Amino acid sequence: MARIRQEDVEAVRERTDIVTLVQQYVGLKKSGARWSGLCPFHTEKTPSFSVDPAKGLFYCFGCGKGGNAFHFVQEIEGLTFPEAVERLASRAGVTLRYENVAPGERRAMGKRQALYRANTRAAELFHQMLLHGREGADARNYLGSRGISKEAAEEFGIGYAPRYPDFLLRRMTRDFSAEILVEAGLATKDGRGEVRDSFRGRVIFPVHDLSGRVVGFGARLLEGDGPKYLNTRETEIYRKGQLLYNLHRAKADIGRTATAYVVEGYTDVI
Repeated sequence: MARIRQEDVEAVRERTDIVTLVQQYVGLKKSGARWSGLCPFHTEKTPSFSVDPAKGLFYCFGCGKGGNAFHFVQEIEGLTFPEAVERLASRAGVTLRYENVAPGERRAMGKRQALYRANTRAAELFHQMLLHGREGADARNYLGSRGISKEAAEEFGIGYAPRYPDFLLRRMTRDFSAEILVEAGLATKDGRGEVRDSFRGRVIFPVHDLSGRVVGFGARLLEGDGPKYLNTRETEIYRKGQLLYNLHRAKADIGRTATAYVVEGYTDVI
């Protein structure tokens, strides 16, 4: 089984400010040399959750949960230890090295990274088409009619997929195979083996995981035939039932205020 090199694990731990990390989920107040707040792991009215920045540890005197930054991410996001290390490594800018990696594991890891990169690149292309493309004029007008400003479109990375079937394919196949685009849900292959873009004539809303990585898209039909709304199909990195739109941006405020508003649609969130 693949194992992350211990020196890389230590590098991630040293570069992670546990107070900054926890504050993305919990409202903390300075209390002497420590920080305290309401525990995110059980219901309480009086703060019993403590963070010690000098030791890089957290502890709840109410439920007994505690540990370092890795343990916190494991608990709050439901990750394995390696996944928690990878999550924090991406934030800390640490490149992880792996030992005892079987060929099959290495291929699987490489494919997942390719899926993330493909979605990120697609989001950039859709967004540029919305902001600057001639074909994006109707989409810009539609968003304006919904009260969504250019600034909001930029903040949320909203995009537009033009009607023709190879907008992404023409721009992405130099760096990504058609197979990766199909596996990412960005393209479809018909019974004759012909590949074309999955999203056409649609306003595009990128969907992120808790780390802020683009994992899929929601798409609202603007012109042409098809269902009014279309989502990325299930992929290795996109599980619709495990994602909530904009949660990666809202989680810090939710942790600080202990309040969340859940609404129905993408534009409602925006």
